Amino acid sequence: MVTQRGEEFVVIFGNHRLEACKRLGWDEIPAIVEQSNEQETFLLQVVENLQRNLKINPVEEAKGYEMLMRKGMTIQEIASDIGKSYQYVWSKLRMRERLHPKILQGIEDGRFRRLTTSHAEQLSMLRDTGRQLQLAEAIEDHNISVSRLEKILYQEIVNNDTPKTADGTLHVFRKGNAIYEQYKGECRITLMSDVTFNMLAKWLGRKARRAGREMGRMRRRAALQDCDQTVPRLEFLTRIFNDTFGWGKLSITESQVILDNSILDEAAFLTGYLEGYLGLPLQLVRSLDPMVFRISNGSPHGEKMPLLSASPGAIG
Repeated sequence: MVTQRGEEFVVIFGNHRLEACKRLGWDEIPAIVEQSNEQETFLLQVVENLQRNLKINPVEEAKGYEMLMRKGMTIQEIASDIGKSYQYVWSKLRMRERLHPKILQGIEDGRFRRLTTSHAEQLSMLRDTGRQLQLAEAIEDHNISVSRLEKILYQEIVNNDTPKTADGTLHVFRKGNAIYEQYKGECRITLMSDVTFNMLAKWLGRKARRAGREMGRMRRRAALQDCDQTVPRLEFLTRIFNDTFGWGKLSITESQVILDNSILDEAAFLTGYLEGYLGLPLQLVRSLDPMVFRISNGSPHGEKMPLLSASPGAIG
């Protein structure tokens, strides 16, 4: 199957058959000509490759998803069209946005032959792009497996010189991206680093959005106990989020929720959390900073998710 672009034809389905015909020396082949735009062509190509379990260049795939989002599609709409999960599409977008340029180039030109898509997705959780490159080269040189890479990343995060002393009083202090509580010589993390949190949220898989929504609802109930009844609920919740969470700067318009400078990467969890916290059904429409969520009319996954009004008495 092909589609026409100017005076040329672009293959939608049948790349392997085309290559076989070329090797046989054929000058002409029969083909079905369909009219499709760039967006439809890309989606059809991705679906064919996924159905045939063919290896897809993840960087090219992510570029295609970015193109679709620029044309107005949401991550959920893309995922539905290709028959994959929300998290599948998001992980590809995050990989392209976060990875060191040399890693992206090495994946595209084939230099990193042992670095798989799963390796790349794991590396994209690291903020330090220099360390990303070191690990990518180690994967190539020593054939490090994905499971081994996960253990390396986990150890680097949780074994970051956690401090302990013999002091018997309670201390709360910050080190790196974590807040520690120390009492009678024992030390525990009370606020984990953004990298650790993102990794745990990723491991939730398909449950990430639901788990985020439940956490958001719990935080919402706690916040509203102290709500000033003279202040609209959404305004109050936004103020609490910006003043105490440290996750980024939240703002709300009539049709969108915008999050600037987010420290959290896991879109499914974050979307669910904001849905639960704000009481609004959301769809992510922009994954880069600032993250933009469209306030939709329906309720995600058929769950009850009423829209909040701006009046002081609105409960939602």
